[in-house]
Amino acid sequence: MTTIENILLTGKNEGQTILSFLKKYNAEQRKIFVLCNPTTQKQCLPILEQLLQTKLSAQLIVLPIEESTKDINTCNQIWKTLLDFQADRKSVLLCLGGGVICDIGGFVAACFKRGIEHILFPTTLMAQIDAAIGGKTAINFCNEKNQIGLFAPATRTIILPEFLETLPRQELLSAFAEMLKHGLIADRNYWKQLINININNIEEITNKELILQSIKIKTTICAKDITEDNERKKLNFGHTIGHAIEAYLLQHNASRITHGHCVAIGMIAETFLSQQKRLLSSDKCNIIFQNLLSFFPIFDIRPNDYEKIVANLQFDKKRVGANYNFTLLSDIGVAEINQQVEREDIFKALVFCFETLKERKK
Repeated sequence: MTTIENILLTGKNEGQTILSFLKKYNAEQRKIFVLCNPTTQKQCLPILEQLLQTKLSAQLIVLPIEESTKDINTCNQIWKTLLDFQADRKSVLLCLGGGVICDIGGFVAACFKRGIEHILFPTTLMAQIDAAIGGKTAINFCNEKNQIGLFAPATRTIILPEFLETLPRQELLSAFAEMLKHGLIADRNYWKQLINININNIEEITNKELILQSIKIKTTICAKDITEDNERKKLNFGHTIGHAIEAYLLQHNASRITHGHCVAIGMIAETFLSQQKRLLSSDKCNIIFQNLLSFFPIFDIRPNDYEKIVANLQFDKKRVGANYNFTLLSDIGVAEINQQVEREDIFKALVFCFETLKERKK
């Protein structure tokens, strides 16, 4: 289980804390492997080694892993490398990267020889406050996102704010959408704090206290429901429609739109559904719309493509039979799980996002 105790939010003066358990692995003669991509090898590995004040005694596995290659073929390459270097059940995989590396690294580790330990070093804000928290692992299958996976919490998740200095603003803004979601589903005061920060000031987005608050919200929810049977479904707010939009964009090679931006539009659509089901007042909906749109403007999707977006919902992992199962809002800071939504209402939500809101902006 992922708990706050498994997470180390560290910094420049705590390298010895990390080094101590890595030395423990070496003392036990356990082989250490580091999974990274060329970018994190170049930009983040030196930061980690500087913090440790030593070169990592580990075998690097460097692959061009990104969302489009988060699949079984990449898993095969990693597993083969582990075998080539005689990894055994006592080996440890350090995952140095963003959400994609954390997802595939955790999945690979959980499957190899029926499971080896893995430690996450999330290098993006999105991974630090979301992907590396909660024990979900997954790969994509048949061009659909996260279809194959399992719950396999990391032995430890180590968060180094220094990694965030390597990120472009667009990546930080993408993660900011998830932080806003945490406020909307669980903490009204956190939401108010977030909507009042200066989004152009990177130091405000990456404030250590904000990162910690998002981690606390997610770990608290996940600790109650690791396998997403009840409470953890709250975290799906914005993701049901957001993932369907993201899948549509990936299918059409429109990668310029980030995951977080898709989730933000998903939150707008699902706030609209909350109003349609009379869970949330129009005044509170308008507050949410106004603030989300100030950070994440509506992009262009043609009405003829709504059907393709809705078709992607058939692959949603939360769907049960013919029902579309949503998490909606009954207040700012209060989420309601297991809300059944009709197909025609999803089309109305898309019309609201991509037509009505755009008309209001004119």
